[in-house]
Amino acid sequence: MMKGLRWYWLALAMLALLGGLAVGQFNPANTEQAAPAGTEALASVENAFISIVDRVAPSVVNIRAEKKVTVSSPSRALPFPFDDELWRRFFGDTPEAPRAETQEALGSGVIISPAGDIVTNVHVVRGAERIIVTLASGEEYRGKVVGTDTVTDLAVIKVNADKPLPAATLGDADQAKVGSWAIAIGSPFGLQESVTVGVISAKGRSLRASREGRSYRNLIQTDAAINQGNSGGPLVNIRGEVIGISQAIITPTGASVGVGFAIGMNPETKEVISLLRQGKTPQRGQLGVTVMNLDPAMQRQYQVKEGAFVNQVLTDSAAAKAGIKDEDIIVRYGDSPIKNRDDLVGAVQRTQPGTKLPITLVRQGKERTLEVTVGRLEVETPAPEAKPEETGDKLGLRVRPVDEAAIERYKLERTSGMVVTGVDPAGDGARAGVEVGDVLLKINNQEIKGLADYNQVVAGLKKGAYAVIRVDRQGTTYTLSVEDLSG
Repeated sequence: MMKGLRWYWLALAMLALLGGLAVGQFNPANTEQAAPAGTEALASVENAFISIVDRVAPSVVNIRAEKKVTVSSPSRALPFPFDDELWRRFFGDTPEAPRAETQEALGSGVIISPAGDIVTNVHVVRGAERIIVTLASGEEYRGKVVGTDTVTDLAVIKVNADKPLPAATLGDADQAKVGSWAIAIGSPFGLQESVTVGVISAKGRSLRASREGRSYRNLIQTDAAINQGNSGGPLVNIRGEVIGISQAIITPTGASVGVGFAIGMNPETKEVISLLRQGKTPQRGQLGVTVMNLDPAMQRQYQVKEGAFVNQVLTDSAAAKAGIKDEDIIVRYGDSPIKNRDDLVGAVQRTQPGTKLPITLVRQGKERTLEVTVGRLEVETPAPEAKPEETGDKLGLRVRPVDEAAIERYKLERTSGMVVTGVDPAGDGARAGVEVGDVLLKINNQEIKGLADYNQVVAGLKKGAYAVIRVDRQGTTYTLSVEDLSG
């Protein structure tokens, strides 16, 4: 009934406005004709938006991130009678040798200090070897990555200008309401200083990024149009404060359909940004469990309405040492009640590693409390800025610790170790036969339990020597080898 009344009054208002336009038809003889009814109110709203954009837009930048990638071209088929060994030998009808190409990623950012600190997304600058920042004025500067946090997808880059730069004001998304105005500013498809307007559609959203295999929390959903290139740009409230950093969209078409997401700006986010500006990585806790929400069937089966259901306890994790088991339902973490998966993930990540606290859980219908010493969350940290001639480590591999996200993304059987996330096709690892998704077990008979082990072993590899690599691939162990390392 109330919804119907709102539409009724809205229709009356529109009719009144149209009536005013009809009564005030253009009359060349009447140069002092009264403005149409409702114009002043609309002009006031319009001027408010213009004022906000005038204030914030100078602090919004375009980011162009370049990196070298190695590509291989498929072989060219030759027609008979030229398709013979002699022709191939002289004219090179074999696959072309891998060659380097430059890939370019476009994104946005927002200046947060006159000294040139800029907030953007990790996925905008990941692996970048050259970063070009273009200001609203058209001036260009080289940007340098200062800090990245893959858990939130926030990055800070810095430019050195010869003058103070216009900086935006950071607000607090926790104070925003669903239905509040939201203004997105950025460079969709490279179109700098584009402005779109909408509302906050929802708060506290979680989103799983299929490419990174990671879940992101604390997201604002908005129908202000966000497209490719908006990533890293600000989402602003009607006071001109940055309440979010545009991050992602859900779309069946590749373009905005009104479901966009921004990283909410709140005290926790500001603390992360403060650490990144200092070149520090936030320290977060980890239990070492994979968890999920309780659906209605599970609620009936386990006789528990709320909590985080433990799918799997990882080997040698903090949870395993505390005695947590598969199918336990965690209902309290320290002093915080746990209603769902996101409650637990957020609470654990906010905990400093090494902290001891009680965890209350339900097991086989009975509640019990265990004490856990929280572990450290190891996250992949992209290299800030490498020289174009550098290809990474000596094996040409990118690796990261096996964690919940890696297990899900690569369908791993192992719950610890280092998983391969990238293979340079021209590198020694590719020559040995290492593939993305392999879990490294040993290199030259030295066990690989973590990033420190891997870096130590790889650093000791010598040019012209060999490498024998043991990997777990989808539950099967393989021994791979390569001679005459390129070094």
